[in-house]
Amino acid sequence: MDKKPKNNYKRNFLLGISIALLIFSMVGMGFRWRDQYNNEKAIEEARQIAADRREAEREITENMDLEVDLSFEKKEEPKILLPFIEELQEKNADVVGWIELEGTEIDYPIVQAEDNEYYLKRDWLGRDNSAGAIFMDFRNDPEGLEEGKTHTILYGHHRQDGSMFQNLMNYKEEQYFRDNPTFEVTDQYGTHTFEIFAFYVTTIDFYFIETRFPEEEDFERFLDSIIERRKFDSEVTVTAEDHLLTLSTCTYEYDDARFVVHARRVEE
Repeated sequence: MDKKPKNNYKRNFLLGISIALLIFSMVGMGFRWRDQYNNEKAIEEARQIAADRREAEREITENMDLEVDLSFEKKEEPKILLPFIEELQEKNADVVGWIELEGTEIDYPIVQAEDNEYYLKRDWLGRDNSAGAIFMDFRNDPEGLEEGKTHTILYGHHRQDGSMFQNLMNYKEEQYFRDNPTFEVTDQYGTHTFEIFAFYVTTIDFYFIETRFPEEEDFERFLDSIIERRKFDSEVTVTAEDHLLTLSTCTYEYDDARFVVHARRVEE
């Protein structure tokens, strides 16, 4: 006679646990959907501001070219802040540029904080969001993309909805890598083209985010360590004189895995 109440108690207890887990899962999904929706709205706002960026940049370049200097004295061309960057900075002063990989969802503003934690869970406007933002390593000079012997790093999450840096996974396929060798990064003053020469999956044990190279030999050793790890050979020649740019995101082959893409700036 005592077995039935005990069985009912056990059954009700398990049912309660199942219901609690279901509610917990649904709440978690709700938060993810909310963050995804808010992130899409924030990104769309940025893209609307940047919609005419190519035309505005072309006009600035043409106007600068019309200013003919008849003197023999060599002068540095004045840097003119791109209008769309200026408008984005009015929304958030941390905006330092834009990244675009043609044919992918990667078409985002770049922000930079005083550390590499702030934008892990904030969107480009600085609002709480698990999707984070595309952000530049805090040690980098956002105006230094034209410099050689330098290493700039951009980070972004690997989101299951295909946003942020998830589309970097396309480069795991050799044909995609061959067909899409370049991408563009715009700083506050102009657009730079980068060509990819290496990518691989690694752990955080390999310090691929080194930004300081006291000697040229240190930079060369760093390059050699990248070449040793790359998945496919590349015809791109890289030297210690180049400006390297690295894209980093999480991947799920094993714990603490990172998918890393390395590129060099193409001389304009």
